[in-house]
Amino acid sequence: MLDLPIEILQNIGDFLDTSSLLSFSSVNRQCRLALSALLYRDIEIRFSSPETLVCDIQRCQGILASSISFHHVQHLRVVAAEMEPLSYPIDDCGDRPLYTWKFCGIDGCKTRQVIDNHDWQLLSHLMKSFPALQRLTWGCLERIPSCILDIIEHKVPRCWLDVENFHLSSLIQPSSGAFTIDSSDLEVATAQCLRSLVMRCDSSDSSEYINHNPQAILDMVSGAAPNLRTVRLLWPPGASTPAFNQSVILSARDRVLGVSTRKRRSMGRLENLELVEGGSGHALMSWNTKTDFNLLQTLKVHYPLVTSDFRSLRDCCRFQSLHTLAINLGVEDGENDPESDLADAVEGFLFSIPPLRSVKLTGDYSQVIVSSVLDHCNLSLQHLLLGPLHGIGTGVPATISFIHSMIHRCPNLEELAIPLMRCQGDASEVAVYRSLARLPALRKLHLSVYCKEPFLWDQHRRNRLALDTRIHDSEPGLEDQFRRAVVDLAVDQVLAAHIFEIITHAKSQRSAPLESLEIRTKALSILGGFSSTSKWAQWLQYISRSWTCTAKIRDDMRGQCHIVEYDDEERLDRQDIDELGEVDEILRTRSGGLLSKIWPGVDSRNWRTRWHSFPLSI
Repeated sequence: MLDLPIEILQNIGDFLDTSSLLSFSSVNRQCRLALSALLYRDIEIRFSSPETLVCDIQRCQGILASSISFHHVQHLRVVAAEMEPLSYPIDDCGDRPLYTWKFCGIDGCKTRQVIDNHDWQLLSHLMKSFPALQRLTWGCLERIPSCILDIIEHKVPRCWLDVENFHLSSLIQPSSGAFTIDSSDLEVATAQCLRSLVMRCDSSDSSEYINHNPQAILDMVSGAAPNLRTVRLLWPPGASTPAFNQSVILSARDRVLGVSTRKRRSMGRLENLELVEGGSGHALMSWNTKTDFNLLQTLKVHYPLVTSDFRSLRDCCRFQSLHTLAINLGVEDGENDPESDLADAVEGFLFSIPPLRSVKLTGDYSQVIVSSVLDHCNLSLQHLLLGPLHGIGTGVPATISFIHSMIHRCPNLEELAIPLMRCQGDASEVAVYRSLARLPALRKLHLSVYCKEPFLWDQHRRNRLALDTRIHDSEPGLEDQFRRAVVDLAVDQVLAAHIFEIITHAKSQRSAPLESLEIRTKALSILGGFSSTSKWAQWLQYISRSWTCTAKIRDDMRGQCHIVEYDDEERLDRQDIDELGEVDEILRTRSGGLLSKIWPGVDSRNWRTRWHSFPLSI
C-alpha cells in the first residue's frame, strides 16, 4: 500500500462511500494525503432553526480551516434536519423511490424558518471560500436567498443549483384578481444556474385560492429556466394538474425583460423527467410539447399507463437518448384481451426506443412484457427492477427457468429486483438462490418475499375481516395454511445471513461478487400489514422482517455480511403494536396453542424473544 502512487489511491477513493473513505484514509499518512481532497469534496450543513444553522456553518468553517481544505469543496448541501416520512403508493423495488422527495417532507413542528438575512450572510461568506464549488443542493423550507443565488450566478459561475423542495410561496394566490409574482421568486425560477428541481404539489387549490406552482414548472421547462435539466414532480391524489396551454412564469419574465412572445424558445431540454400521480397518458404526451423527448435520458412514470398510451408514445414521440425507463402498467377499460393488447403495445413502444440500461416495471406487467424487455435490451441491460405481485399468477416471480433466460440474454445484469415465492425453505427454493448466483455480473439483489397460502391472497372483504374468527373457529385447513405461512414469512437475521451466504458461495470465482442483498417481506400487503383489521395478520407482519445485507469486504470473510433492517418505520410500527397490546390479547385468549405447534415451548408470554426463522434445506 505504501508503494502505490497517489493517483491510484485517489482512483480507489472515488469508488468508496464516506465511511469507507474515512477508514481508508486512516491507514497511513500516504493515504491521508492522497484522499484529503475526497474527504472534503462533499460538505453538508443541516439545520432546523436559525441557531442550528449558525452553529453548523461555524462547525464546517472550523473543520475546513483546521485542515486547510476550503479549495477541496465541490458540493455543498444545505438541508433541513427534521423530516416526516412520506407515504405514497409508489412500488419500492429496492430503489426507494420516495427518497427523491425526502426534503419535501420537512417536519414543520420541529423546524423554525430562518428569516434574518444576517444568518444567510454567514453562509454566503463561507461559500466565497469555495473556489472549486460545482454544485449547491438546496433542500429546506426556505427559498434560496438572493445573496446565495448571487454567489452562484456571479462569483462561482461553474456552480449548478439543485433545489430539492421547490416551492414559490407567492404563486399561491386568490382565484380572483390579476396574477402577480414576487420578484425574488421570479429570480429563482429563471436562474441560469438552476439545473434540477424536486417538487411535491400540495392540494391547496380551492374556490378562493389557486396554486400556480405546477404551472410555473411547465414554463420553466419551456425555457424560463434555460438550463433546467431534471424535473421530479409528485402530485398527491386530488391535487389539480397544470394546464399545458397557459403561462405564468414566461409571461411575467417577458414583461420584466420586454421580450416578445414570438422570441421565446418553445422547447425545453430536459434530460430527466419523473412524475408521480396527478396524470394520465394524455398528460404525459402533453409534456412532449414542452420539452424535447428526444433528449430525455431518464423517464419515470409512477402512475398507470394503458395500452393506448404506449401506442401514442410509439407513434408520436422519439426517445433517441433514453437509457433509463420506469413505468407502471395499467389495464384499459373495454379491452377484449387486455393482457395481450397491453403486451403488444408495450413491445411496440420498446422496439421504437434504443436498448435500455435500466428498466423498472410495476403494475400489470407480465412474463411476455418482461421477455420483450430482455430481448430488446439484451447486452445493454444492467438494472432490471420488477415490481410486487398483486395476486397469484401476476407479475414474474423468480424461477430457475426465468433466471436461466436472463443469464443467456442479459449477461451484463448488475442489479435485479424480483419477487420470490418461498416454498418452506425446501430444496427447490434453495435451487432458486443458487441459480441467481449464476448471473455473472450480479452485484445487487432485491428479493420481495411472498407466500402462496390462499388466505394471504383473499381480497374478498368477508374473509379478510373474518380471519381472526376463522382461525379461532378452527376452519378446516386454515390452521395448516397459517402454520406454513409462518415458516415462509418468519424472516430474522439468521435466515437473511444464510440466504446471503448461499448466493455468495454459489457464485463462481470469475463472476462479480455480491455486494448487497435486500430481503423484503411483501406477502401481507393484500391483508393490510400493520394496518390490517386482523390481529393475526398484524402478528404475521410483526415477524415478517425486512433486511439489508451488505458484504464484508475482507478476503477471509467471504459469504459474511453486515445486516440492518431495511425500513426504520417497520420498527416503529412494531413499537405501536407492543404499546396497544391488542395482538397480545388475541394470542392469550384465542391462539388455542397455535404458537406451541409452530415453535415448541413458545406461548403468548415469551413469543417475542423466542420466535425464529426456520432453517433452509441444504
